[in-house]
Amino acid sequence: MRLKRDLVLRHIGKEHVIVKPGLGSVDLTHVYTLNNVAAWLWEQVPNEEFTEEDWVELLIKRYDVSREKAEEDVRKLVTNLRKNGLIV
Repeated sequence: MRLKRDLVLRHIGKEHVIVKPGLGSVDLTHVYTLNNVAAWLWEQVPNEEFTEEDWVELLIKRYDVSREKAEEDVRKLVTNLRKNGLIV
């Protein structure tokens, strides 16, 4: 899978939001927020193919989390991103 190319992750204050920039403006009709961990994962694969397992491995290496918990969290995140058309 891959992150949708026309989306940009922005840090606004303490928030992480995904927006679709337009010509000279940003379309704020569809803004998606991510928590710190999801935003960090998003930043790890900006223009490349990745799998759920790739994200699981990244989580395990960075955080003190079990494989089972990492798999569960990644599965939920990917489901949500797919549902909102943010990954293909």
